Amino acid sequence: MKLPEDEITISALNFWAQTYQQVAAFWRYLREQSSNVGGTQLTAFNVECQSDATGPTISAWAEGGIGNGEAITWWLDINYRENGWLLSASVSWNGNDTIIKLPEQVVADFRAVQKVVPLLLEELFKVGLPTFELAIERSKKNKLEVEDSP
Repeated sequence: MKLPEDEITISALNFWAQTYQQVAAFWRYLREQSSNVGGTQLTAFNVECQSDATGPTISAWAEGGIGNGEAITWWLDINYRENGWLLSASVSWNGNDTIIKLPEQVVADFRAVQKVVPLLLEELFKVGLPTFELAIERSKKNKLEVEDSP
């Protein structure tokens, strides 16, 4: 017999799994593009949950290698706060230097999080792709110039 708590847990776990699948699909695209640069590229992704004194945080990220050991990272944090859930999304260079930061959003409850996050991830991936694709093209061009030099 399912208890109400089971329904809540199942809903949260399904959200986590769907978020993981969405990030994994995007990462596969990044990995494919990174492999076109040649050599071993940094590519990774994860969807993880941690908890500290401020409450639970779900982090979703994907990293695409752009050559020379550098990468572009797409990052989404979902943090519980007393007034709701804070959604923070950004694209960064080598996981540190922010290139693009979407406006933070606070949503009232976890059901709203489940509706907003897939769209927010889609937007995040979309706004960061031109930077990634440009960096990949530059890396390819630099590689060809090095190979062609005497």
